[in-house]
Amino acid sequence: MRVKPGFVLKEIAGEYYAIPFDESYEKQGAMISLNHSAAFLWQQLEEETDERTLCDAVEKMYQITPALAEDAVREFLAFMRDAQLLVETA
Repeated sequence: MRVKPGFVLKEIAGEYYAIPFDESYEKQGAMISLNHSAAFLWQQLEEETDERTLCDAVEKMYQITPALAEDAVREFLAFMRDAQLLVETA
């Protein structure tokens, strides 16, 4: 899986935003505000990855338990899927 093309992640005054730059703007409607951990996951999803790799990266980055990392990743992926911002691969 990876982030849908058509967005760029920018840090503006310490805040993170996913900004659509093509026809995605018409579908999404506006910038997406992301907290630090969501921006970290977005960056990981700029390359092809899987859920297990994301969990491992979050666990390492934030020094949290595997269970907390899994919960955070699942919640973020649910948001991304609901917003149709992921390209799923087999």
